[in-house]
Amino acid sequence: MDEIVGRPGELADRLITLLNCDALGEGGWDSVGFYAIFFLGGKSLYNLVPDTGKDPVPGSVGEQRRQLGKLVSRDKYFELIRNRLSELVVCGIEEAFLVRSVRDAIRRELESLTDIGEGDRNRAQLRVRIERTAADPAEIAAFRARLATNDPSAESLSDEEIAARLRNMAESEFLLPTSPDIALDRWAMLTHWDHHMASLLPDAVFDQWRQWMVRRLSMREAF
Repeated sequence: MDEIVGRPGELADRLITLLNCDALGEGGWDSVGFYAIFFLGGKSLYNLVPDTGKDPVPGSVGEQRRQLGKLVSRDKYFELIRNRLSELVVCGIEEAFLVRSVRDAIRRELESLTDIGEGDRNRAQLRVRIERTAADPAEIAAFRARLATNDPSAESLSDEEIAARLRNMAESEFLLPTSPDIALDRWAMLTHWDHHMASLLPDAVFDQWRQWMVRRLSMREAF
């Protein structure tokens, strides 16, 4: 990367480069992009689903995301995340504070995924809750109403169809106990994140950026 010069948007650009990195492993950019959107919020990012080039597994959470969300290309996905960062800066959030906050929040999420025991316990509890929902007519009705908020056609789904969707979710790969291969992938993703974070957005870069910003403003005022 080029040296820091205190340009507005410079740190946001580096964050996008870090997020949109193939070196994070297969599907890594999709995972960290999802976390970034969760933390950044905003209508422009609501229900975005990036095209990963692969069809989701039938009945999986990924398939439901694609059915209910707005499918966009990978380039468009990160363009919209970048635009959201700019929007928040315009609203008064300092760029260095914003970028560092998102960077650290995503790392905490990636680190939490490496705690296999706790993760498996949480997924087991979620499976039980989903299965209970699939067996309760009142919960099925509430779930249908939530679906219909974004997809009005869900109103026409029968209790049996809603229950089948819920059972498919409970049995999805996402909620299964963590396999050794997945555990290794998660550690690898965290390791790759730390490596590229150290190159693109180390702690020192934020103070450097602020110092250059002050110099640029001082020079502008001098003229």
